[in-house]
Amino acid sequence: MMISVVLQLEAKLSELLGWPSWALMTIQVLIVCVISASALENVLARRASERGASTQAVATTEFRLFQLQYLGVYLTIMLADWLQGTNMYTLYSVRARSALLGYNIVPLTH
Repeated sequence: MMISVVLQLEAKLSELLGWPSWALMTIQVLIVCVISASALENVLARRASERGASTQAVATTEFRLFQLQYLGVYLTIMLADWLQGTNMYTLYSVRARSALLGYNIVPLTH
């Protein structure tokens, strides 16, 4: 039931935005990862506060939470770079083809 709803929503978004389904699936996976990391962060923070742990344990827990936040941001940036790679490949393949055919394309930067 839930899978069919997700697939229908994905089809509508793909039709509306004109994005390929693999891009929407990647975004869905990223959203699930971010929500999971956030939930894990909340659970770890709650456990640390319930224990009344020592200063060293709190510092360790806070550092672990920082690591999780950093990892979330890092993975988001790496995913964005990975998604951009397909566009760069298209750009370079068009430029290479036009260079082989003898067309002169003005560079994007001056």
